[in-house]
Amino acid sequence: MIYFSVNQPITLVRNELRQSLGPESAAGQRAAYVTSAYDFMDLQRRGSRAGVQPFQLLDEEAILSTPGAPVELGVSNRKEAMRYLGRSRGEAMPMAVRPLESCVPALKSRERPRLAIINGFGTGIGDYIVGLTAWRIARERLLGAGCKDVSAEIWARTHAISRASVACAGEPTLRALRALPIGLDRFLELDGFWDLSSMLDRPAFRQMPTIDFLLLSLGVDPDSVEPKSKRNQVRIPAAVQSEVDAALSDLPQPFVLLHSTSSTPLRDMPDVILRPLIDELDQRNQFAVASLHSLPVPQDKYFDLSHLFQSHKHFCAVIRRAAGLLTVDTSTYHVADAFGIPTLVVFTTVPSERWIPYYPTVQAITLEGIRESEHFGLHRSDDRETLTEIHELWNKLDLGQLTDRFMAMVAHGHAAGGA
Repeated sequence: MIYFSVNQPITLVRNELRQSLGPESAAGQRAAYVTSAYDFMDLQRRGSRAGVQPFQLLDEEAILSTPGAPVELGVSNRKEAMRYLGRSRGEAMPMAVRPLESCVPALKSRERPRLAIINGFGTGIGDYIVGLTAWRIARERLLGAGCKDVSAEIWARTHAISRASVACAGEPTLRALRALPIGLDRFLELDGFWDLSSMLDRPAFRQMPTIDFLLLSLGVDPDSVEPKSKRNQVRIPAAVQSEVDAALSDLPQPFVLLHSTSSTPLRDMPDVILRPLIDELDQRNQFAVASLHSLPVPQDKYFDLSHLFQSHKHFCAVIRRAAGLLTVDTSTYHVADAFGIPTLVVFTTVPSERWIPYYPTVQAITLEGIRESEHFGLHRSDDRETLTEIHELWNKLDLGQLTDRFMAMVAHGHAAGGA
């Protein structure tokens, strides 16, 4: 994390959130703040564009050695800024790993420890679905080590707040979701914290499945957790599920879902692929084809369920009732795993092995040639040249084989009575 103060008031609007930072707190004392290295760099850039640079770094070790300072839990992210600089030079700095249970004796309170997860679990809904799985496992370890009434806050960057709030809605083990930066006084009130800032700069990030990486970051040995416990949970209010079930009663049963969009054009299915794929699915005539978003194809080719997408819970409730899901790399398959829905995912630039090794009903197809591409490993892009190269790889897909494989998965799951 980065600790800093400001020498003059500054107000910023970031991702529709208005944030005011000042040199003094409401109580008239000197104010200071905590945030991630990447968020601090964003603050600096925005300050420069406004013609001011009011930020002053504070000494991390001095703050964390303050009597009563919160305990850092899991993997230590101290000297985050130096790790960022090292990564830019191709250097990897070691990070101390502490078993979560060994940190418990140092907590100021075990009755109702005040805990925070700094930087959250990423930026996407899928990141948070998986992250919450890791958090629930870590929470159980804390309860087993003698803590009581364990819950946590998540402090996330502004650009992640909206998606995080969607994924975390209704999660009973979370107390609050707050936007970075956070006042140092609030930070010092904590009993313990996990610092998940700058995950991309950590050597382990690209070396193991995401759920294992998050468990390790939280201080839990991934090998100590059974594979079935690494699967996701999605809670759907009964009233929402009943509403969706009533709306789906007019749809031919069983039905499969096709989902062709994501949070970045880099992973979206091109329209030139979508149209012939719909034709392939239609020709099989085994299951009704539906989509939770409108598709650029004739209406008689599929059932448009976009009117049911009233909230993320409604979205999940529809996936829960599908016989199968054919999707691009987005949050859909994390939801499908929670309900054992046969799912085929087309991956572009993100390695499938990072996400689905513990999802028994989810399979992957990776675009041929993408692993040899300079774009492999890229998470987001709307660069026209990059997208053109990715679309050329989409054109190599054998849509007949893809459709046959998907239909076989769905037929097997349907014959077995679902998972």
